[in-house]
Amino acid sequence: MSGRYRVPEHPRGFICGEEEERAVLDAIRHGGSLSYAGPNLPAFEREFADYVGVDHAIAVANCTVGLFVAAQALRLGVGDEVIMTPQTFRATAAGLIIKGVRICFADIDDSLNLDPETIESLITERTKAVFVTHMHGNPADMPRILEIARARGLYVVEDAAHAPGATCDGVCVGGFGDLTVFSFHSLKNMSTGGEGGMITARDRSLADACRALRTMGVHGDLVSRETRGFGRYAKPDFYYNDHSGGAFDAYYRPGYELGMNMRLSDLQAAFGRVQLRRLDAMNATRARIAARYDDVVRDLPVFNRFEPRRGDRCVYHLYPLRLNTDVCGWSRDEVVRYLQEDRGIEMLLRYFPVHLSEYMQHAGYRLGACPVCERIYFEEMINLPISPNLTEEQIDWVCGSLVEVNRRAVSAGHLTR
Repeated sequence: MSGRYRVPEHPRGFICGEEEERAVLDAIRHGGSLSYAGPNLPAFEREFADYVGVDHAIAVANCTVGLFVAAQALRLGVGDEVIMTPQTFRATAAGLIIKGVRICFADIDDSLNLDPETIESLITERTKAVFVTHMHGNPADMPRILEIARARGLYVVEDAAHAPGATCDGVCVGGFGDLTVFSFHSLKNMSTGGEGGMITARDRSLADACRALRTMGVHGDLVSRETRGFGRYAKPDFYYNDHSGGAFDAYYRPGYELGMNMRLSDLQAAFGRVQLRRLDAMNATRARIAARYDDVVRDLPVFNRFEPRRGDRCVYHLYPLRLNTDVCGWSRDEVVRYLQEDRGIEMLLRYFPVHLSEYMQHAGYRLGACPVCERIYFEEMINLPISPNLTEEQIDWVCGSLVEVNRRAVSAGHLTR
């Protein structure tokens, strides 16, 4: 056993090697900008857009700021409401909270994704958008969600942090919503060297807004000035970069969105281009590991598997299980403790329901607001380690440990470990 755990969570959810090293070194030796002005960034954006099947991709520093940029591009703010799932990472909500948007949490179904049938009752005249998370890399029911959203004139934003390469009804995740945001964090299915993100868009105007906002730009209503210049300080009659922007010619009406530096570097883009070429193979490795777990779990009554919708492709950023509380004599926490402390498998439960987090309770959310999410998270949810870096020995150990849990905990009463 290495360290405390025989099967620790691997710090990298991706595989990298000499090709990534060469790409980064080539970018350094190129002699151009290592920031956003290098050649790799626009190339990475084009290649990612082509992979997803959309017209526009905008690279950003990480998924969290990408979701914030999406909220800015849609001009969401105080007085607006957004419907989203409680079963997601807090980053999905962070940008909305910063913008002063009221979040309305719709419950999940057994897939751990947003239940489309819980959306309609939450729609009011203030509702502007639905934020959809593809939890664990399993696509949400996008056709039904889009049907509801389009009928009510709502924007749809996909949080695809877990789901690069996933498909729903044959369409790549990122090709449904008005905007979609991906993560390239070190734990994700592909990376840009530790941190990074990508926004995809089908509409040019939204893409242009995102591109401006991630680069210190402004998104709003521009008004032409009656006179060019400022008194005796006229606009120069030749070009040089004076960082004036359009100030000599126009100004923005109040209510504009002000961007920040939320860019990806050229070095990161060079790394990401190689990772994108590896993505399908890395996702296939995750699917193979998931199939190994499936083969074991389907014969163990203590556990219930999650299954993608028929025809969808899950990319298994995580591998979730639900405890069958009808036959298991142990509580979820007892199972987690046994797997972690007795079997040496590091257990991380993702994610604590956002509506019960310490920064949402002030808004009045309490236990009972999303009963399906709450029951699954607190009573049933288990996440097994899954990464293309797992060894065959580690996979075998996890499978054997599940069999051992089933053997020890199938009775109706609590058993000693």
